[in-house]
Amino acid sequence: MKSTKKRNRKPSESSLTRHGLSLPAGVLKALHKRGVYCAPGVSMEHQHLGGRYVLRGVESGGAVSDMGRACAFVAPDGSPVPWLQSLRSLAVNGRHAIFLAESLVRLEMLRSLQSYELVITSHTLVYVPQRRRPEIATNLVFRGKDGLLPFDLWKEKHRALRGMVSPTFYDRAGEVIQLPRQFEDAVRELTGAVCCIGCQHTHLGIPPVGGGGIKKMPSPIQVRVTVGEPNWAPLVAVIPPAERANFMYMGRAGEIELYKHRLTRRYLNIARDAQSFYQYLEGGYVEITREAALDHLRR
Repeated sequence: MKSTKKRNRKPSESSLTRHGLSLPAGVLKALHKRGVYCAPGVSMEHQHLGGRYVLRGVESGGAVSDMGRACAFVAPDGSPVPWLQSLRSLAVNGRHAIFLAESLVRLEMLRSLQSYELVITSHTLVYVPQRRRPEIATNLVFRGKDGLLPFDLWKEKHRALRGMVSPTFYDRAGEVIQLPRQFEDAVRELTGAVCCIGCQHTHLGIPPVGGGGIKKMPSPIQVRVTVGEPNWAPLVAVIPPAERANFMYMGRAGEIELYKHRLTRRYLNIARDAQSFYQYLEGGYVEITREAALDHLRR
């Protein structure tokens, strides 16, 4: 008779790249019981009016005190991706925004108390000769297991560290596995997402160009960032005195002064005359409204 022994197979690389983290039924049941919903799937959609194919992803997830799970998307260079639609509802720890692009990098994280799992995968449309419908090419960028972070970011005493820290992952030999440099900021933001109790907002997605407070421009301003003598005048003109100590001067891009908040780790980019505000997007600086700049900084 043939042996019918079951083998404990590890999730294959193809499974991770296509579907994300492969979680045991018990973990999925625990997340469902706690009301944490995450949709890591990446699908290909056809835009009939535009006559093209795009990838579709959904930033989703959130946390309760003992568990958290989240999925988010960035560009291949690690920069934020503008959403197509922000999903605002009374429900928490669910879907937050929809993204469409020809290339997306998916980050998915699971937290159990201070233990973390992370997978980063890239997804790109590839056109095959003599075929109208493209294929989705996927690649495993990073896999971290049993990561540790000795802070309770879901508690008020450590809340200020959200967006500043991320778990440390080790290989089997006990050596630290370095995160891909271009995704370090995104992983820190996602770490905050899996500790955001009752989450109702995006952590990595940004408002679209031409909507949500961003002024439409013919093209982003692409200039080199330089560091010199700090110019605090634009910040003084915008930020109340009690809050100014929370900012660091990061340099300037042409006529734009760059400041970074010490707690939220988000940038506030102000024109030298303090009349215009900018957000770094797709390799350049796009003008946004004052309200959008301050909202991005503090949320």
